[in-house]
Amino acid sequence: MATAYALHLLFVTVWIGGLIFLQLALWPTASKQLQEPSVRIPLLTSTLERFLWLGWAAALILPVTGFWLIGVYGGMARLGWHIHLMTGVGLLMVLLHLALYLAAFLPLRRAVAAGEWDSAGRRLGWVRWLTWVLLLAGVVVILLTGLGARGGL
Repeated sequence: MATAYALHLLFVTVWIGGLIFLQLALWPTASKQLQEPSVRIPLLTSTLERFLWLGWAAALILPVTGFWLIGVYGGMARLGWHIHLMTGVGLLMVLLHLALYLAAFLPLRRAVAAGEWDSAGRRLGWVRWLTWVLLLAGVVVILLTGLGARGGL
C-alpha cells in the first residue's frame, strides 16, 4: 500500500507540477524572449513533446495506483465523497490528456514540421487552453481531496 501511495503522490506532483511550469514559466518567458515564431514554436513544441510523455506515464500510473488503493480500502462503497470525486475527475483528466495529444499536439507537430507558423501558432493556442483546463482540474481535485480527507468540507 505504501508503494502505491508514494507512486500516486509522485505522479500527481510530476503531472500537475509540469502543467504549472508550462503555464506560468515556460510559455510566458518564451513568448517574451523569443519573438520569432520559427524559433519560439519549435522550442515550445519540443518541450511539450517531452512533457506529454511524462503526462502519459501519469495517465497510466495514477489510475493503476488509485484503483490499487481503492481495493486496499475495500472498494468505492467504503470511501468518502472526495475519493469518488478524485476518481471521476482523474479519469476525465486522462481523457483530456488523450484529447490534448490527438486533437491539439499531433496537428501542432505536423504544422511545425511543415514550417506553417500561423497554423502552428493557432494549434499552440489550443494546446495552451487544454493544458489550462487540465491544470485547473488537477488543482481543484488536490484541494477538494485534501479538504475531504481531513473533514474540511
